[in-house]
Amino acid sequence: MKSGSFLGIFAVGILTFSFAHADQPRFVDARDFDIAGVKTGMDYDQALAIMAKHFKIAPTKIGKNGNDYLYYENDGIKLSVHFKQRIPENKVHPLVVSAVIYKIPRTDANADAMKEAALTKYGKPSKDFLGMLRWCMKPCGDKEASLVLSGTEMSLHDPAWHNALFKHRVDSNARKPDF
Repeated sequence: MKSGSFLGIFAVGILTFSFAHADQPRFVDARDFDIAGVKTGMDYDQALAIMAKHFKIAPTKIGKNGNDYLYYENDGIKLSVHFKQRIPENKVHPLVVSAVIYKIPRTDANADAMKEAALTKYGKPSKDFLGMLRWCMKPCGDKEASLVLSGTEMSLHDPAWHNALFKHRVDSNARKPDF
């Protein structure tokens, strides 16, 4: 064996080893995460109680937009909790949290503080694309729950609730032709 080919094989081996042991993405189930104590999958009353407890206010101080979402805003901090109809239907708890959005005023210092707080609370993100951090399952698509931090806005979203409702509506409208 020539020394040139040995060095080439050795270099390829080193590169392969380096890539195989490089810092691998951390895939997580974002349904396990919360923002201000609120998780996707919670019912309306749970989310309302958790928001009131988190912000140390009476539940009556939390804004409501019908059954679509709850919101709280104080001193530039904004939290909104969005709901979908629960499928399968549950008459006791008909609504379920499908998304949670948290915002603070946009400044560089606030963006740095949000990033530091998110890394402390949620750990290493699954994906970092141009400073937008994302925690999700592999392959970080739009079909599973994810937590996204972009500057001073953080969103927790689980499309499973929307998808279940959409499928239910499609299935409910299915008819067998009778002609």
